[in-house]
Amino acid sequence: MSTNSLESVNIFAEDLFLLESFQVGYLPGYAPERELAVVLWAYPSIKRFFLQKCPSVSVFLKMIMSQHQAEGNQSEIQACAEKVVHTISDLVGYNKAPEVYDEQDFHNWDFREITNVTSLKNKMILDVGLEQEGSHSKQHSTLNMLSQLSPLPV
Repeated sequence: MSTNSLESVNIFAEDLFLLESFQVGYLPGYAPERELAVVLWAYPSIKRFFLQKCPSVSVFLKMIMSQHQAEGNQSEIQACAEKVVHTISDLVGYNKAPEVYDEQDFHNWDFREITNVTSLKNKMILDVGLEQEGSHSKQHSTLNMLSQLSPLPV
């Protein structure tokens, strides 16, 4: 299946309520700031949800909302919502349509690429990433990420 298969999933601004706390933490530096601010002004419940799910984004949300005012034009609000949800469609799609997400090309790799190098028997695997310098999303430290992991047997 093509990497664009998530485009087949209808995603709406209200689908932002599907995001998990760590996904909300990815918004700084990922979601388009102006458009996200417009969405948050138009949907205050989404802002409250984000703050409840991931309090560490509060400074980022405050910043973008101070830099970008509310939009009164409904078609502009809709356009901003579409840009936000389509920019982060991989995050929303992960929760809304996991069967489509699982068919993405980046999942099509041969596990033997690892097991030919080393055995994973009785091993715990951690996939931990580091953030870029200057990122607004400091909550993605390795320690915070590790506290959210559940061990999966291989």
